[in-house]
Amino acid sequence: MNEKTLFTEAELADSLGLSAWTVRRWRLSEGLPVIQLGRRFLYRREAVLEWLKAKETAGAAVDDPGEFGIVRRIAP
Repeated sequence: MNEKTLFTEAELADSLGLSAWTVRRWRLSEGLPVIQLGRRFLYRREAVLEWLKAKETAGAAVDDPGEFGIVRRIAP
């Protein structure tokens, strides 16, 4: 059984059904686990799935529903 363990950004995005830009944004701003080898960024799929599981919520209720969806009128 020769299962691939390290994925490029494009390969990881394809396997998760995401765009490569989403994977890159998660790496740069959200702390997505990555292995950097020179200029290459490689992802261990198991580490990424664990990271996603840790980010998962149980649909927590919004504390202040009035905070979202504010409608603003733009004067002509």
